[in-house]
Amino acid sequence: MHEVVETAVYDLFCPEVKLACQEVDSLIVEAPHDSDITDQLLATATSLQVNLNGPATAFYGPDVKYFILFCGIFSPKRSPVKYWDKYEQVFVKLLARNDCQNVVFWQAIVLFFMRFYPQI
Repeated sequence: MHEVVETAVYDLFCPEVKLACQEVDSLIVEAPHDSDITDQLLATATSLQVNLNGPATAFYGPDVKYFILFCGIFSPKRSPVKYWDKYEQVFVKLLARNDCQNVVFWQAIVLFFMRFYPQI
């Protein structure tokens, strides 16, 4: 007999996730230009992921942090090509914490370019 595994389906393009991305963007805008806010961004993403899991929302797993960070850090005003070096450590640290999440990281990048900011 096969075991049925339920998976949570959630909308990465819902208003709550977009607001989470905007909060990451605001954190960057408000930070001093040359400051290293890597740990602050990671802590914020974790907090935002936990807050998304309210009683009226679907379960957002830890993988949503990749999407929130990538779409919050990068935008038409901060191109991933131009600003990757500055924010690379955010993703290096996040990937180091979650061994098998590199697929999720690449999914976040694809969704960023195809659905969140296709104009880039």
